[in-house]
Formats: sequence, structure tokens, C-alpha cells
Amino acid sequence: MTKLEAVILLRYKGSDKVDEIEIQMPDSVTSNGTCSQQVDDETQQNLIWGNFSLCLIYARNETSWNLRRILFTISNADQLFGKSVRGGQNDVVLTSVSTTAIEAPVGYAYHCDSDTKVELLSDLPYEATLVLDDLHIQPFLENNAEFGPDISCPEDYISHRRKRDETVPIAVGSALAVATLATVIGYSIYRHFKVRDVIYGTME
Repeated sequence: MTKLEAVILLRYKGSDKVDEIEIQMPDSVTSNGTCSQQVDDETQQNLIWGNFSLCLIYARNETSWNLRRILFTISNADQLFGKSVRGGQNDVVLTSVSTTAIEAPVGYAYHCDSDTKVELLSDLPYEATLVLDDLHIQPFLENNAEFGPDISCPEDYISHRRKRDETVPIAVGSALAVATLATVIGYSIYRHFKVRDVIYGTME
């Protein structure tokens, strides 16, 4: 089960400069479970749109699962940059460098609101940075079950902790301001009635 937003920053490394284009995965894609040879401890999901496909390959053991690798395939890649990299062979496959940090115990989902960046390389002069946002995944589910409990990414934990730490001084400052205001108001009321008592006493 997968929920994500993806942007691929694809770069062509020429002899004199590097050209870059941005490829955004649309909301509506074709999804199937086959993108390379599958083994018993793996499951795969292939997300296809236009000339592009993003393949997520997961592995598991008895206690946990992880995103083993990512493949990004481009058909007619040369047309994107107007280049001729290798005559007659226009399909480019880029493979992730490392994705092992994306993991969770069996029965749990991995959730990350923060951007997750994965570097992709190929044997041609193409490389890319895959940026995943609002990532919520859990492979090896049966019968289209719902997501299990979430395991949050370290980036979200740090972000939430920073927001919490920023909230504490604000709350303390607000409480002090309220207490100070209450003291001033209380003293003003006290002075008001005290002065009236003095005036009335003098008049008697």
C-alpha cells in the first residue's frame, strides 16, 4: 500500500555543462506489481505515467521490511534533452544508491511528511535526485488491508520536537504576560477602592 508525491530532478552530464529538468509524477498513474525479476522475500510496485516508470522494490525478513531499492526508467530519454547518448538505445534505467533507512517492523507502516531525497545513478551520463513527499507506505499487505501503526521518519521526529521546543517558551511567555496583566489590574482595583475609602473618611 503506497501513498506518496514524487518529483525527479533529472540531470544530463555533458562534456561542458549539466542540463537539468524536473519531472513530476501526476496524481493519476498506472500501478502494477511487476518491474523486475521477483524473489520470495521481495514485493514490487511499479508506478507508470507517460514515458516514465518508478519501481519500488521491498524486502522483508521475520521481523521487519525495508525499501531495498528504487528503479526509475525513462523511455526515449534522449528526446528530453535533445541529445544522442547511445545510438538506438534510448531507454535509461537509474538505480537508487541507498534506501535502507526507509524501513519498519512487520505490521507497521512507514510515514514521512518531510522530503525524502534519494540519489539515482545510471551507466549513461544521466543521474537524478528523487524527492519523495508525504510518504506513507506499507508493503506485504494482504486483501487490501488498511495501514498499520506508523513509524515516523527521523526528520519528522526532529521537526516535531523543534516545534514543541518553540511552543514551550511561547506558552511560558504568554502565562507570564497574563499573570503580569492580572497583577496590574488587581493593583489598580485595589488603589481605586483604597483612594475612595480615604476620600470618604476625610469627608466624614
